[in-house]
This record gives sequence, structure tokens and C-alpha cells, in this order.
Amino acid sequence: MKFLKENWYKLMTGTAMLIFACGFFIYAVSPSYASYNGNSPSNNDYALVPLNKDGSINIKISEEQLKTLKPLSTIDVNIEEVDSYAFSYCTVPVEVVN
Repeated sequence: MKFLKENWYKLMTGTAMLIFACGFFIYAVSPSYASYNGNSPSNNDYALVPLNKDGSINIKISEEQLKTLKPLSTIDVNIEEVDSYAFSYCTVPVEVVN
């Protein structure tokens, strides 16, 4: 009885923490359910992004974005040196001319 009189607040705090931890773990493990009663699009017309009837999506790109996406018409490549191990694991024969 002396122990309870001296440490009652520790027992109450520990019990509260234990109950909180159990409740948290039950909440974290239990499945989540969603319900939507409004007008939602059908599964055929909607995915992560809105789909057209043929399954395609519409994308709007500005002229500036289009310029950054467009590749250069020609690319100049100068190979000065080739590592001796660069083509050792190739399955397709490649000729290297120095």
C-alpha cells in the first residue's frame, strides 16, 4: 500500500501511455475505407488523370516548354579515346577505329 501512495502518479501515467500506445497501433494497423456519395466519374473515363474516350490524355505545353523538349537536329560527337574495357561485355560486335 505504501508503494501505491508514493507512486500513484507514475502508475497512472504509465497506464495512460500503455492505453494510448495500444490505441495507436490498432488505428495504424486497421484498414481505411473511403466512401463518396457525390457524382463521381465512371472507372472507364477516369484514372489518375482524366482520360478521353479512346484512352488518351490531353496535355497543354507552352512554346517555351516545347523548345526545351525539342532535341537538336544534329549532334556533333568527337571521341578522342575509348576505354579498353568499354566494349568487353558487349554481345553485339562493335568495331573501334582509333
